[in-house]
Parts: sequence; structure tokens; C-alpha cells
Amino acid sequence: MCLSQVGKLLYLSLMFVIFCLTVAGTFTPHWRDLYLDGESDAVGHIGLKGGCDMSGDNAAPYDQYCTVWNNNKPKYENTVKAFLYAAMAIEVLAMGWVMLSCLAFCYHSRFMHALTGWSALILMCLAVAVIAYLSKREKTLQLNGVTSYLTVKIGYSFDLIAAATACSIASIVLGGMTSWLSDQPFC
Repeated sequence: MCLSQVGKLLYLSLMFVIFCLTVAGTFTPHWRDLYLDGESDAVGHIGLKGGCDMSGDNAAPYDQYCTVWNNNKPKYENTVKAFLYAAMAIEVLAMGWVMLSCLAFCYHSRFMHALTGWSALILMCLAVAVIAYLSKREKTLQLNGVTSYLTVKIGYSFDLIAAATACSIASIVLGGMTSWLSDQPFC
């Protein structure tokens, strides 16, 4: 039982990291970075929340791209956002569940059995968001010939969500181990 307490603290810490990665990935503006062909500095970026922004030094002539983008935002991004919001809500519930288990000494092991389920739900939400984004990415990067002079690459915000997805896989393993340890009589 006391080893499961350590597992519970590790799970809570990992869940907090996953939550921070999900929040940062969702609300940062670099889901796509825009580069002039042949240049290494980005002239703009596109986020899920903020839309298109051409704030680079050489961006003034390329504001047309943002106008076209903002007028034709892809609908699948709403699906991606919905699953990311659902993942954040479940992450908060999972952290609350672990904290609540600290108060339930008599039913400690029963609380620990739910950790794997919380992690699996989070993984499903994050995986659906990642797959939905990647499956439609090619169709929306090049908008009606406007980007003939721009190269669009996936930005760091997507990488944060991918890292959260990988960490959620680890949380399933950690949740399962913690659940198993909570049923063991040794300490």
C-alpha cells in the first residue's frame, strides 16, 4: 500500500505535466509556421485559438495569406479544439481524483483502479486531436494558390500536444502499476 502512495504522487506529477503540455499546446500560436521560400526565419504563424498572424519583419506583403486563412478557416480545427478541451477537463478530473484519494484511506485501492481509465480517456482525446490534425493538414496548408511563395511547417504547439500524448501513454502504465500496488499486502 505504501508503494502505491509513491505511485500516486508520481501519477499526479505526470498528470500535471500532461496538463501543462496540453494547455500550452492548445493556446500557443504556433500550430503552423509560415516561411518565405528558401528562408529560415518565420514570417508568420497560425494557431488554433488566435488564427493567422504575419508579424515578421518581412510580413507586410503577405498579409493576404492571413485574410484568406481567416475567411476560410478549416472546420476540422473545431474538432481538434474540442478534443483538446475534453482532454484538459479529464486531466483536471484525474488530478482531483488522486487528491480525493488522499482523503479516502479506507477505500484507497478502489480509487487507484480508476487511474488507468482516466489516462486511457486522456490518451483517446489527445490521439483523436493529433490524428484529426495530421489527416487534414495537407489539405489546408496550401490555400488556393496564395501560398505559392510560402512554405508552411508544423510548429512547436503541435509538438507539445504530441509530447502530452506520449506522456499519457506513460500515465497508463504508471496508473496500472499504482493500481496493482494498491492491492498488494506488502509494504
